[in-house]
Amino acid sequence: MSTSTELFEQTRNTGQFVKRAYIIRSEFVNPSLFDDVIKEHRDYLEELAAKGKLLAAGPFVPGGLESKYSGVGMIVVYADSEDDARFIAEEDPMHRKGVRKFTIDFWLIKHVAQSHKEILQH
Repeated sequence: MSTSTELFEQTRNTGQFVKRAYIIRSEFVNPSLFDDVIKEHRDYLEELAAKGKLLAAGPFVPGGLESKYSGVGMIVVYADSEDDARFIAEEDPMHRKGVRKFTIDFWLIKHVAQSHKEILQH
């Protein structure tokens, strides 16, 4: 089985669309601090977006819109390496201030709607 880097290079060499991203899965450790840190967190996400590093972010809400928030969220970022993605996650005020903990997964984006390819080509 190929490594993620090998798979990325193999796909790119065929001329197929391919994009590297990292999924930062974030969950509560100390939810009582949430209200104190949410503005800083949102500002940080806006800063990432302005730098072209943020693809998307938001909470998981199992059971639909009328369900209670699970306390689990996801941030999808563009980074050159897992170390860079880890740095991005560690700098998020929610993680830095101990409100949440995180895990990181590599995501090799290979298939996307034509209308979104232009957005992802930055």
